[in-house]
Amino acid sequence: MILAKGRIIQAFLYNSYQFSYSNAPSIISLLKTMITSMTGYAITQQTYDLITISIELKSVNHRYLTLSFKLPEEWRFLEHKLQKFLSSRIARGKVECRLCVQEDCLYSQFSLNHEVARQLLYLNKQLLKEGKVSALSVGDILRFPGVMKKNELDVKALEKKILSQLEETFHYFSQTRTDEGKHLKNHLLQRITKIDKLVQEILINQPARIHKYSQRLKEKLEELLQTSPEAERFNQEIIYYLQKIDIDEELSRLQAHIKEATQIIISSQTDPIGKRLDFMMQELNRETNTLASKSAFIELSQYAIELKVLIEQMREQIQNIE
Repeated sequence: MILAKGRIIQAFLYNSYQFSYSNAPSIISLLKTMITSMTGYAITQQTYDLITISIELKSVNHRYLTLSFKLPEEWRFLEHKLQKFLSSRIARGKVECRLCVQEDCLYSQFSLNHEVARQLLYLNKQLLKEGKVSALSVGDILRFPGVMKKNELDVKALEKKILSQLEETFHYFSQTRTDEGKHLKNHLLQRITKIDKLVQEILINQPARIHKYSQRLKEKLEELLQTSPEAERFNQEIIYYLQKIDIDEELSRLQAHIKEATQIIISSQTDPIGKRLDFMMQELNRETNTLASKSAFIELSQYAIELKVLIEQMREQIQNIE
């Protein structure tokens, strides 16, 4: 009776693990990437009517979107518009925007406030008649507060120029982030391809491992047969071995996650994908941990270690993706 059970279980093991690795998903051809890095930098400088405007944008990776602005105090009123512009175009990252407005010395020359100068001269004459003060020199008059006034800037016109220049700066800024994204894409595709290859190797070699497991189980059953085991102990042994080799579910999910992650990487969508890829790495890591915990062969443990290393390499790079 026990031998019959052994033959039934052996047949069950082979039938349960007929993996269709020939139909396993492979890495499909590359499409146009839309991966954007959170690391970027750009600076532009323009001169308008002897006014030099410099705009600098730089960003690093961050879990959320954080904007900071360094503006001259007299241009602080532009912060809201700058924030609105950037927040509508960037999803994640720590971004710093720096604005510098420098006036040419020729343009920023002072002009005489004739009204204040006339009042000052009148008062000086009145005091001279009383003999209380001496006559004011030209230098005294020019140094008196309010006599010299600075030429005022056309703030409205410059505001439009600043916002227009910001768009230009952001164009170059986006280009650097996209260029970095291309390098990240290549890195991720190399790693996901290696992960896919390892999973295929596990699938291909699984029938041989099943055969070894079956031989072990058969020997164990023969050993138990000689000692006339109890039914409960017999069932425990069967369950133990079945649990040890049952990685079908983990391999299937690994294949599904690999396919989904690959499609995300090579997709042409414009939406940020950093968080989606990070979630996929969590799922891949989870299945790999389960696979490692069920490993009864050294080679499977080695495969699990290689998978975890590749997944961790991908996860580190994904932290830089918007």
